[in-house]
Amino acid sequence: MAPSNLSVYLNDYYVGILTQLLDGRTVLAFDENYLKDSARPTLSLSYKNVFRNVDSVRDIISPSGKLPPFFSNLLPEGKLKTYLARNAGVRETQEFPLLIALSDDLPGAVRLIHNDEKQKTLSKLLGAAQTEDPTEGQLRFSLAGVQLKFSGDLVNSKIVIPARGVGGHWIIKLPSPGYSNVNELEFSMLQLASEIGITVPEFRLVPLSHLENLPKDLPETLDGDCLLSKRFDRTKGGGRIHMEDFAQVFSLYEKYDERYNYQSIANVLWLETGLDDVLEFVRRLVHMFAIGNADMHMKNWALIYPDGRQPKLSPAYDLVSTIVYPNIARSLPHKMAGIKEFNQIGIDSFKNFAQIAKLPERSIVKAANETVDAIKDSWSKLRDELPMPESFKRLIEEHMKTVPLLNERVTINISGASVLPRVTQRLTAFVEAHVELDENVPQQTIVYRKKDGAQVEMQAPRRMVLTLINNQLGELIRTHPDFANQALTAFVSPQLYNEWRKENFIRIEDRRVEGGLDPRQLKQPEIKVKATLLPINWRKLEEHYKSKEKAVTVDFELANGDLWTCDCILTAIDSVELHLDGRRTADIKLKSSKAKKLAMLPSKHKL
Repeated sequence: MAPSNLSVYLNDYYVGILTQLLDGRTVLAFDENYLKDSARPTLSLSYKNVFRNVDSVRDIISPSGKLPPFFSNLLPEGKLKTYLARNAGVRETQEFPLLIALSDDLPGAVRLIHNDEKQKTLSKLLGAAQTEDPTEGQLRFSLAGVQLKFSGDLVNSKIVIPARGVGGHWIIKLPSPGYSNVNELEFSMLQLASEIGITVPEFRLVPLSHLENLPKDLPETLDGDCLLSKRFDRTKGGGRIHMEDFAQVFSLYEKYDERYNYQSIANVLWLETGLDDVLEFVRRLVHMFAIGNADMHMKNWALIYPDGRQPKLSPAYDLVSTIVYPNIARSLPHKMAGIKEFNQIGIDSFKNFAQIAKLPERSIVKAANETVDAIKDSWSKLRDELPMPESFKRLIEEHMKTVPLLNERVTINISGASVLPRVTQRLTAFVEAHVELDENVPQQTIVYRKKDGAQVEMQAPRRMVLTLINNQLGELIRTHPDFANQALTAFVSPQLYNEWRKENFIRIEDRRVEGGLDPRQLKQPEIKVKATLLPINWRKLEEHYKSKEKAVTVDFELANGDLWTCDCILTAIDSVELHLDGRRTADIKLKSSKAKKLAMLPSKHKL
């Protein structure tokens, strides 16, 4: 008996041959032309080392009975795999023949063509095995996953599952008898995610009765609504867009593999896609922690290749609050900065996460804080309209109270503000103030409190900016001399705090240039500075330089720790040095204008 072969294509581009040997092992042999083509489409990031050393590594060999991890992860899991294998007439452990049977409509742009024309695809197998009518009773969908689901199209008000085995622009998740209201729950969590700015596919709930051409041999009694999610790996015209999940990226057979964590995903995004996707990943982590989703394993994160070569983070999917079901594990499937328990995740976890993954801490923590604010605001707006059961809502709210990230008091230091009051006997007086939240403080009031508990209430400034607060602190010392030379806490309402933060605090992300300058230099016609920039910002800098007259805003951290900003036009980039971590250092000349000082947080309080 000869080995069985599958020709592997990405859309119409020939990649190589997948062969099952007689001893059960599977070999992926890349085509010579594919390996040598510098413009080749990307099959998987897991094969990058192969392409870097083309002459020494040609074939990918898997263990007996297994497909290589990339192809193994194209297969479904759980009950869906059982159902598909039974209808295809193969054992679940027979990965290669099951892949052949499912090759009609795999995720992404992978197309597999069998070398034996007599080999029946799944649609042919099911059509012949179940019914004389070739359009009745066929299974027509082969995306990986656990829940029973199919691919279909919206035709008028009906969801039609294609009759000939392939196609469809929507993923249709059927109700699950084991997890009541799971589709209503996922719909609600997708709605919350969308409200806070997370990228999700188009989605909707439809009654089961709206499905046409549904296979008649489903193994369970189904009751409830179906969840529809637009396929992001298909174009409007039916074209295929390549994608891979992170089990494929890391070549894993086990989606819960503990060797990998959320920093591992962040590292790939940082190196391959840039800061925007890293921050989107952070927003999804916060959403995961907030709703209690303990099943965001490596297959529930994915990359998509819109141009066939360059990856980006795919839209979010499988967003379910698992803590509402008593029989599902309550710990995270992977560690986040060494932590797997929801009740241990705080803002310090994100700081550690950034340090471990070598990411820009300020940007990471900013994104986490802003997402927390957005979730709190959006949950209160959406709660009553979400279609999931009231008991689920209560369980999620109880869970939120246990997550430190959602309940930590944010403390902002007012730059160690030194106030010199206009009173002769107190010329050396100062006040160092912090601002904290207090639900009980009236909206237009600030409550200043000393360590001994003594407090003074004052009206909030008309515009709550730092200079006005400093003036108010001076007034406080004049009227209450015992408050001088103190480290005070200023308590404000959450609404006032949020308005102030949005208006006044400019959180610096990654435009900062540390040059040891002073304010006088910033106000000169030309600035010379040595800057070290991250790869993505270096590209932005080059774009601005090429535009010649296009101004760019640059934030400078001065030698004394003050933060200044000014509009600049780049006039020269010289002495470029490339570092091992991808950063570049260069001597930059700038024409500056509109220099002004910004509010800046001391390092221990940076958001």
